[in-house]
Amino acid sequence: MFRLLAALVSISLIFALAACGAKSEQTETGSSGAPIPSTNTNPEMPITPKDTVARLLELAEAGDWETYVNDYYGEAHKFRDEGDRTVLVSRFRDDWAVQVVEALREVQEIEPILSADDTEAVFQLDGGDGFTLYKDEKGHWKFHL
Repeated sequence: MFRLLAALVSISLIFALAACGAKSEQTETGSSGAPIPSTNTNPEMPITPKDTVARLLELAEAGDWETYVNDYYGEAHKFRDEGDRTVLVSRFRDDWAVQVVEALREVQEIEPILSADDTEAVFQLDGGDGFTLYKDEKGHWKFHL
């Protein structure tokens, strides 16, 4: 299923978050087993990769692709103008919505594997595919295309 999503997106991986603005009571650990310190300064942004996937699923199920892209797309710096953002939002809404929701539902059941520096979280799917979130400079988990 994830391969279908990746093909539709024509790039690699997509995803991220849980309850709207709620902080998780769960503590994720890095590769060393130590708790991941939160550098998240926005109380409405999820702290953990699993919370980010839950929030992304919530937004996707609600069809709130504007917030999905505005808050969780980690490569917005690549937009040349507002039109690029609008095109991406419409692609999620019109082309990828069903596949993204299905994939996020699958990913939410997986425990992420964190990189040694705790800046990447990979949700490894059966069959070798994976969904990766990246921590930005503010400590927020984002997806890339």
